[in-house]
Amino acid sequence: MRLSKALIYSLIAASIIIILLIYLYPPVEDFNLQNSFWNGLSRFSQEIKAQPVSQLSFLEEVLPSETVLYIIGPSTPFTPEEISQISHFLKKGGTTVIADDFGSADTLLSALGLKTRFSQSLMLDPLFKDRASTLPRVIDMNPEWGGITSLIFNYPTVLQIDSSEAKVLASSSSFSFLDDNLNYRYDEAEFKGPFVVIARVDYGSGHIYLISDSSIFINSMLGKDDNKKLLSTISSKGQVLIVTSHWKEGRLMKLKRGEKKIYYLASLLEVRYSLLLILATFIFFVPFMFRPKKEFYNDELERVRREHPEWDIEILKMLKERSQR
Repeated sequence: MRLSKALIYSLIAASIIIILLIYLYPPVEDFNLQNSFWNGLSRFSQEIKAQPVSQLSFLEEVLPSETVLYIIGPSTPFTPEEISQISHFLKKGGTTVIADDFGSADTLLSALGLKTRFSQSLMLDPLFKDRASTLPRVIDMNPEWGGITSLIFNYPTVLQIDSSEAKVLASSSSFSFLDDNLNYRYDEAEFKGPFVVIARVDYGSGHIYLISDSSIFINSMLGKDDNKKLLSTISSKGQVLIVTSHWKEGRLMKLKRGEKKIYYLASLLEVRYSLLLILATFIFFVPFMFRPKKEFYNDELERVRREHPEWDIEILKMLKERSQR
């Protein structure tokens, strides 16, 4: 009995601890705005006060000419309705920044009727780099960038632009190359730079900035060279939005979302009182669940004998007879 009671209380305590850990532990998914680790966008969010957007219908409520929409590292396709909403936003003067490398941004560009694409081949630079060739340094900038002179990319790809629609804003060095076989060294058959890494496409009255690296604004990269200045320059237009509905959700975020739903349901008045009633009933009946069961005997003598087998049965009979006289 004691073991069962201890087990139930242990399970209750463990459940409470797990729920608290899920609630308190910070997100670790790539690009998450609350992720303060190296791969998150918490610094990005703080720097430009980015507002997360999960429904692109929200674009209908903003002033496009004063709004910048960020689409970073999309890993799921956009629906026809979402593409229509982005297109309408751009035509009305909005600015959209698409930072991607090996994601699904090409499907969005194609749906918008553009010819420019992300190459999706890894670009390395053995000479102009930060700590490794996978962190190439870009110094060939269009003069319109002003004070931006150097950017550090992180495992980027390159842009395959159509010169009739895209304006080049930044290019890699002539020492860069596309590492198609991913052996991290240049082979004769591989293409050498320079390559376009940032471009702008005019779309209606708006603009699309294409950046061939989804990691340029993550926490570990934002402080490198002029990366932060690039972010503030593009975002100076006004309100900043970031699409959060096109990242694959990790297990931790699913659990957090589940907790939020449960908390919302628990906050409803009728559910709250029902839960309190269940909890009160459980607390009241638990002690009775573990109370030793009483045995009932027709014969009082038999009950005493079972409870005290060491006693002499003959003496007990004699005592019983005397009590009945």
